[in-house]
Amino acid sequence: MGGLPARGSEPSASCRVCTLAAPFGWQCLTGPTNLHEGFPAGTARDIRFARNKDNAVLYATVLAWPGDGATLSITTLKSRNFDASRIASITMLGAPGELKWTPDDSALKVVMPARAPGACAYALKITFKTPSIPKLDLSIKAAADGSITLPAAAAELHGGVRRQITAGEENIGYWDRASDWVSWRMTFERPGTFEVSAVYATGAGDSEVILEVDGQKLSSPAPKTGSWDAYRTLRFGRVEIKRPGAVEIHVRPAAAQTWRPINLVSVTIKPVK
Repeated sequence: MGGLPARGSEPSASCRVCTLAAPFGWQCLTGPTNLHEGFPAGTARDIRFARNKDNAVLYATVLAWPGDGATLSITTLKSRNFDASRIASITMLGAPGELKWTPDDSALKVVMPARAPGACAYALKITFKTPSIPKLDLSIKAAADGSITLPAAAAELHGGVRRQITAGEENIGYWDRASDWVSWRMTFERPGTFEVSAVYATGAGDSEVILEVDGQKLSSPAPKTGSWDAYRTLRFGRVEIKRPGAVEIHVRPAAAQTWRPINLVSVTIKPVK
């Protein structure tokens, strides 16, 4: 696996894949990674990122054509994550002219050319008004009621699990092995008692899930929901956080003998008033 393209050259098959890991900004790793946009390879939602050597140009490669003149939504670059005001231009390699784009709270939306410039992957070249690519802010912010929802997109994946879209919901699926697990890093601003719940679906049968946080372990049954897109909420119970600071939250199967695969959408932590 080669290095990143030099300044002024375009990405090739030897480019490193660029993942988006806060607080380090654009962190580049060699080899395949599941920390891209979080969707199975080969779809218009599967977007791989790379940067040039000087960290001045960002390339977003779409692995399937979104459609002639269609609008591509790059959710990672939504307004609350990324300062799009610093973008100077967006073009597509092999296509003439600049592309129209609009940032909003859901995504950076880019209008595709009238026809595909090729038949493989499609690379957007994003240049900036400033000398370097803006850092990405993937911090998870509390809702008005103080609750924090940890989405599938922000999870660290361990084992064979991967992100996917089912019935419009991004979730963690392909959870076939009881040895696989997922985690999030978050910071508690203050100590207290918190209710913990999760949104999931399963068409495989009744299962059981464990959540671990700050030395505490909670378990909950995850009854069959009827299908892989029939989402329900499971309630783990309460945890006591004794001091503010950063913690890791782990979700894993309770035991191999009781495990049936689930699709996990999110975990929510809500302060008890």
